[in-house]
Amino acid sequence: MQPKPFNFMLPALLAAALWFLPEMTGLHSPAGSRPFVLLGTYTLFSLPSAVAHVVQFFVCLAVWFCIMTLCENKKIIPVRSALPFSVGIILSSAVSYTQYFDHQTVAFILFLLAFHQLLSMYGMDNRLSSAFNITLLLSLSSLFNPCYTFLLPLFLLGMFIFRALSLRIILAALTGVLLPAFLLVSAFFLTDSMESLGSVFAGLRFYDFSRVEMPRSNIFMAASLLIVSAVSLISYFVTSVNYTLNVRLNFIFINWSFWLSLGWTLLFFHSYTDIIAVPLFFIVLCLSLYFSTNYNKVSSVLFLLFIAVCAAYRIFRIFGL
Repeated sequence: MQPKPFNFMLPALLAAALWFLPEMTGLHSPAGSRPFVLLGTYTLFSLPSAVAHVVQFFVCLAVWFCIMTLCENKKIIPVRSALPFSVGIILSSAVSYTQYFDHQTVAFILFLLAFHQLLSMYGMDNRLSSAFNITLLLSLSSLFNPCYTFLLPLFLLGMFIFRALSLRIILAALTGVLLPAFLLVSAFFLTDSMESLGSVFAGLRFYDFSRVEMPRSNIFMAASLLIVSAVSLISYFVTSVNYTLNVRLNFIFINWSFWLSLGWTLLFFHSYTDIIAVPLFFIVLCLSLYFSTNYNKVSSVLFLLFIAVCAAYRIFRIFGL
């Protein structure tokens, strides 16, 4: 069944209310500017925070609509459903770290394009070009946030799960990494800026928890999402025999990707606010599968609790809790 316009309008309106709640209540207004930074050092341009805040809302609407379409086309969810859009836009409206259009948004969108290429490798003949595109897109996302470089093992795991990993695939993927790397090194070499290039990755800090403040509301939100994700995981294992092989392989990859992305976030915990969109993306996919394939009182209550938790978290963050 084709999702009705109401299935999009209601979540979008709810998300808009949460997204712009600080401005509507007069408790907070975006100030300053949001720079677009390349390699963590070079500022390309800046947008006023108020403009970046509004633009990001519409970007999120478009991104989650595309993800919903991806879930349908690639059989991430075995039924046609608007829930990926609903869950994604509501969660995005609650997490203030993802609500400004800047270079982090560009890096995340490039990551999503690489994710789409990976899912295209299952049962397709153009695997070599997909492998090249994956690493090329991941390399481009690393220009906006070098942390994305370390997501390459996640995509290699996906190739293995989808039975697409071979020597030719590895060589194609390696080419996708080496081509932009060669161009980048050449640009820095020709401009006599090799020391600046070295400082980009030398500045990355691993497992640095010393200068990070974790508000209690973040702990509350993380615990709530982990509990609901655990419920969805248990439900999947109970009902997985009813799914096709494609759906099962997709979920295995998404589940592993979620936990690997959590480890990746801990690896760069000092900048978790910049990269939190990736694990949140996989949480949305897990929750969407659960809510769209379980029509009972428990799932309905959990969905309402999910919305309530998002709203409460948004309010807590507005008051700095």
